[in-house]
Amino acid sequence: VHQVIEQPSPTQPIEITMVAPADLEPPPAAQPVVEPVVEPEPEPEPEVAPEPPKEAPVVIHKPEPKPKPKPKPKPKPEKKVEQPKREVKPAAEPRPASPFENNNTAPARTAPSTSTAAAKPTVTAPSGPRAIS
Repeated sequence: VHQVIEQPSPTQPIEITMVAPADLEPPPAAQPVVEPVVEPEPEPEPEVAPEPPKEAPVVIHKPEPKPKPKPKPKPKPEKKVEQPKREVKPAAEPRPASPFENNNTAPARTAPSTSTAAAKPTVTAPSGPRAIS
């Protein structure tokens, strides 16, 4: 990042005037502890006027929006698709149904998920510090 700082040319005189308000007093020096310090009564500030007691604020009630009637769900036309009938093969080994197996769908589900997890992940953007949007 390159910043250009404008500097006045050496021929131009630089004038700086420090002006302090007349009503400001310099901070008092550290006073000895022996003298008791009598604090003057704080003067009431002329800018702040005592406010008259306010009346209770008027509450404006906004009319509540009426709830919009929900559109009734339209019945979807059912498409009748003829499913090819599969041949039913008799089970070769009758075995008791296991509560852990769900009609042989569990191995079919886990096999693709493990193969996709083992596959190389596609990198869409380089990982690293990201800008806050």
